[in-house]
Amino acid sequence: MNYDQLEFVGKISTVLVIVSSTALSKMLMECSVDPDIETGGVLLGRFRTKDAAVLVKEATGSPADSAKSPGEFIRGTEGLDDTLQRAYNCSLQYVGEWHFHRTAEPRPSDRDRRTMMGITKSDNYHMLYPILAIVSNKKACWTIGIYRFERSGMCECCGTALFATTGI
Repeated sequence: MNYDQLEFVGKISTVLVIVSSTALSKMLMECSVDPDIETGGVLLGRFRTKDAAVLVKEATGSPADSAKSPGEFIRGTEGLDDTLQRAYNCSLQYVGEWHFHRTAEPRPSDRDRRTMMGITKSDNYHMLYPILAIVSNKKACWTIGIYRFERSGMCECCGTALFATTGI
């Protein structure tokens, strides 16, 4: 990838979501391993409250106990505690989820919305608002959509970006 980061801004909240090239490259690489199966993982980074920004520094692969199929991904938890502790030791924290919609638009499904609302309302995550990144390869065109969720139930699209199919 020939960029340092991608920036997305919510139209309602004006929350800035910055996705590093490292995180995006990891997501695209994971999706490319088996493009016929949905996959995903977690997003690691920082919440920057002074200017309402979310910095997505890293994306993980899917835990070994994740359920993957051509039409669905359910993230597992195996090894996730260790991953999150290593991230915390590097001053990073859990900021959200990502997954692959192999033939659909990069928009949250009803299941995606329910999952993210569960995370948003859970006291276990200790966060302002989780981010959901959805990678799509509909019609052989890589696209990423970034969404922000609030406890109120609001899901805000912060933007989408398209990528060439070569060099991934």
